[in-house]
Amino acid sequence: MSNPVPKLCFHKSSLRFYIWIDGRRVYLGKGKSADKIPSAVHRKYKRAIAKWAVEEPVTPEILPDDLTILELVDSFLDWAEKEYPESNEADCLELSTRTLCNLFGETAANKFGPLKLIAYQQALVDEGKLTRQGINKRVNHIRRIFNWAVSREVVPFVLAHSLTTVRPLRRGRTSAPEAREIPPVPDEVVKATLPHLSPPIAAMVSVQRLTGMRPGEVCRLTMDQMDRSNPECWIYDPNQHKTAWRGKIRRIVLDKASIEFLQPWLRDDGKPLFSPLERVAALNAEKRTRRRTRVQPSQMSRAKESPRKRAGAAYTPDSYGNCIKKVCETHRIPHWSPNQLRKANGQEVRARFDLSHAQAVLGHSDARTTATHYAREDLKKATRVAEVMAKESVGWRPASSGIALPGETD
Repeated sequence: MSNPVPKLCFHKSSLRFYIWIDGRRVYLGKGKSADKIPSAVHRKYKRAIAKWAVEEPVTPEILPDDLTILELVDSFLDWAEKEYPESNEADCLELSTRTLCNLFGETAANKFGPLKLIAYQQALVDEGKLTRQGINKRVNHIRRIFNWAVSREVVPFVLAHSLTTVRPLRRGRTSAPEAREIPPVPDEVVKATLPHLSPPIAAMVSVQRLTGMRPGEVCRLTMDQMDRSNPECWIYDPNQHKTAWRGKIRRIVLDKASIEFLQPWLRDDGKPLFSPLERVAALNAEKRTRRRTRVQPSQMSRAKESPRKRAGAAYTPDSYGNCIKKVCETHRIPHWSPNQLRKANGQEVRARFDLSHAQAVLGHSDARTTATHYAREDLKKATRVAEVMAKESVGWRPASSGIALPGETD
């Protein structure tokens, strides 16, 4: 008699779906109730069952012509998880497909057109949860799905091309709110935060502010990716970064100050320099040394067998940002995020050098990205110009044009 197929279960207290495989509980994601299974959980469940049956899930190279939107999205997300294994791109795409599947899940993929995409766009506006920029990004994700479907010969090229005729939401012409502009974090706020951070997080913040690297790059910092041939200037060449999948090379220069912040954390075993797992172990060891009473045998280790949260070998951008957020909330410091350190570095480099230098430090392929989002023109410079021009223009009269200044008469 064959073993029954593992059943999808729901844990009410933690709001997580799970299955039992080989005597252990395998979590598949969160949801609101057992009756409403998220599509991401459903996909993970199917994949887990396929592995349990010793059958690898294989996406067919030629998908059926009568594919529904729901089936198309399922196939596309399976492909995306394999295509972007080391980023959250697949998760972002999955978020964009939820409203699409709710509206048109049973619709044939080859019957989807511009009017349905407009309806999807308007549904996102009506939900009121996303900014105008966020809605435009999700609409582009839907276009990506149908472009992928064209490559699989599921839908005709004309259908995918017709979706490009749907115009993005324009500023001031939609009820969707504008995204809030996130400025660079002032150095005064960073200096006020540093004394309250744990030593590894404080070092990460200092290095990121000095180099302008991304949060994920400082979290994954290892010495085997570091060129130390020049003791005055190290070169960090991360294996994983935002544009690695495009074949881009990212090199980050660390000056003497950055090297000095890294000195207490250097290690040559190839592991991340900053490890929350080791930080927790060090804190527990410190607590034991400070203990005044004798430790009972039953209290030698109180670690849970299966805790809901485990400290990882390296910080993630989320855990790194959460450490800063908690400190800011506890000590009533204006909240800021690690990405604002990168913006502060880009702003400073542009002010002291120029846009091309800021682009080189931040690692952008297009200078417009640097100028628009990270290192905008310094308003202080423009204000200074206006002040100087005003002083030097006293007594100026546009005599050659024959036009009198306001309040003057001929």
